[in-house]
Amino acid sequence: AFGGGRSDKYQQFDTKLKELLDALDETQMQATFFCLGELASQFPQVVKLIHSRNHHIGCHSNRHMWLSKMTPAELKEDTRLAIDSLQQCVGEAVDAYRAPAFSIGKSNSWAFEVLSENGVKIDASVFPAERDFGGFSTFAHKTPSIIQIGNATIKEMPIRTTPILGKEI
Repeated sequence: AFGGGRSDKYQQFDTKLKELLDALDETQMQATFFCLGELASQFPQVVKLIHSRNHHIGCHSNRHMWLSKMTPAELKEDTRLAIDSLQQCVGEAVDAYRAPAFSIGKSNSWAFEVLSENGVKIDASVFPAERDFGGFSTFAHKTPSIIQIGNATIKEMPIRTTPILGKEI
């Protein structure tokens, strides 16, 4: 929770982030950091630090609400707010998205159109198997692919699963 909910942990979070960024620098690796819009609004220095170390900033929603619990209008507004906050923070387009809890599934695949309308070109929200709270077991690909739904075209990077004891995990 922002706004002081875990302020006693902020220094610890900052230390761990610096350690992670240093490790990525040492191995000359770049990463995509999916950040909340509220993080950019309330702690812009964190997003700016990540961006200044040449990492890609992606959107992870505005307030970390599951997309499966939103209407199209709610998702459109949440995504607009989040992307606007992140773009103002880093000064460039934010074109990648990952839904909280991998919460895009068959029943709300309309979300891809909403994301596309907000400038998202790359998505990493699909969990292509059954899971306790959702998943998208009917998703056609378990590897990076192109989604075309309605007027939207998005590159999808589904989470990698592996079969263990007959179940995809």
